[in-house]
Amino acid sequence: MPVLENLRWEKFCLAYVYGPTAGNARASYRAAGYNATPHSASAEAHHLMKKPEVQTRLAELQAQVAQDDAETTARTVARLGLDKNVVLVELSNIAFANMLDCFHVDESGKVTLNLAWIERNKAAGIVDVTMTLAPDGSVSRIRIKLADKRAALADLGRYFGMFAERQQVEEQFDPATEAELERRIAEEVRKIAEERIVRAEVNYFGAGQPPAN
Repeated sequence: MPVLENLRWEKFCLAYVYGPTAGNARASYRAAGYNATPHSASAEAHHLMKKPEVQTRLAELQAQVAQDDAETTARTVARLGLDKNVVLVELSNIAFANMLDCFHVDESGKVTLNLAWIERNKAAGIVDVTMTLAPDGSVSRIRIKLADKRAALADLGRYFGMFAERQQVEEQFDPATEAELERRIAEEVRKIAEERIVRAEVNYFGAGQPPAN
């Protein structure tokens, strides 16, 4: 569709799709040059958006934005050499990162922390390193924080469909079955309670106590 003949309509569409007022009908209406109070601008903007020409133009511009974003993403992915396998490998590195990978044990059994010894793939799980210095300038304490392993494992699990079976079981759950189970449990509890009452009465009367009138 070509540019709208009504230039203010065109400016409104451009402002609504691009720039700082994107998605805000009232702000885009005023950015297009319409003189309106903040209260009336909202109603007038939505009235303008109902016009077929404006709706068509907005859809066209939004489709162009989506296409541009997709092309930009594709170029970025190609430039960085990203693909599904790369993402899975990085997720795996985070999910299976282990604090022990950060330490080195020499032949004498001495344990030393040296980030230079950590392999690149094993260092992927490290998100923060904090060092505390002693008065003499030496490092007295080092704190290493790993990424959220549980979140990475959950992402991997969903990708490999590990939770699909559980979801299907939950979807096949029958409330009527639960109601029947609860009824049976209640029945068993009632029977147990009655048996205990009977035993209590037997013990009570067996002890020579007269029954109550």
